[in-house]
Amino acid sequence: MAPRKRDEQARDRILDAALSLFAQHGFHGVGVDAIAAAAKLSPASLYNHFPSKQDLFRALIEREIPPGFVWQSPTDAPLRTLLTEAAFTLVRWFREKPELNRLLVAEAVRDPAVGAVLYGHVLSITSRLTGVLEERAARGEIAVPSAEAASRFFLGAVAWAETVLEVFGGRQVEPVDDSLMVDLYVTMFLSALQGGNRP
Repeated sequence: MAPRKRDEQARDRILDAALSLFAQHGFHGVGVDAIAAAAKLSPASLYNHFPSKQDLFRALIEREIPPGFVWQSPTDAPLRTLLTEAAFTLVRWFREKPELNRLLVAEAVRDPAVGAVLYGHVLSITSRLTGVLEERAARGEIAVPSAEAASRFFLGAVAWAETVLEVFGGRQVEPVDDSLMVDLYVTMFLSALQGGNRP
């Protein structure tokens, strides 16, 4: 096996082991030695891939929340299409990764440094929507005082709703129609940007 392939496999084993252990014991409840043992590597090998546990956690976030995950359509697609895809992607991600989401919420509250890593990654995702909104505003399709603030508002609203539903157990208390919820968020957001006229 080529050395690069072995390195990639070792890196994935480390991240898989870290995710499992962090989910069980929290970020601060797991040492590097335990992660290395679970990945069947020596601590020295782990440090070759990740100089610190913080770097490992950052890599885990980047793997589990890839920056390009917001939508698949080209950026010149209708804005309603892009917003709907972005919202549904968030919904699916929260539903498919509840353990990771609980970990991120718990550790971000406990340790501002961990929260800063997560927030920095969230900003890289938000910037994609900001760019689209700025372009549409320049073309006169929408009116928005701050594309960045609007992007944070939209993605943050969907993410918070999903945090309540998935991380805090809201779906166990009441049924939620995801399609209806997403359409409502998108419609209200576009209505505000387009002066109340639904596209």
